[in-house]
Amino acid sequence: MISLSQTAADEVKKVRADKQLGDETFLRLSILGGGCSGMNYALNFDDKFDKELDTQYEIRGLKVAMLKKFEPHFDGTIIEYVDNHISSGFVVENPNFPKTGGCPGCGH
Repeated sequence: MISLSQTAADEVKKVRADKQLGDETFLRLSILGGGCSGMNYALNFDDKFDKELDTQYEIRGLKVAMLKKFEPHFDGTIIEYVDNHISSGFVVENPNFPKTGGCPGCGH
């Protein structure tokens, strides 16, 4: 299961409202690949859901979807939103793919 902090959920709702996206629009999670620095994720808005390929959750009042093949990779993942004097943005903490590296030859 995926967790979305209240701060992250509030930020998604704010962005969706700012962009004037309808209620049929959901947050789509994707894995773009990985490497020495860990997995690369994408969080986008979408309104195309394919029952054959996708799975969908309701988290903190938001519809969140992903390809079914990504489900095992996101299990236990926490999505947070950070806004401080250094940076702001969504942070994906995935216990299945720590950010410590692990590619052959990268020295980790």
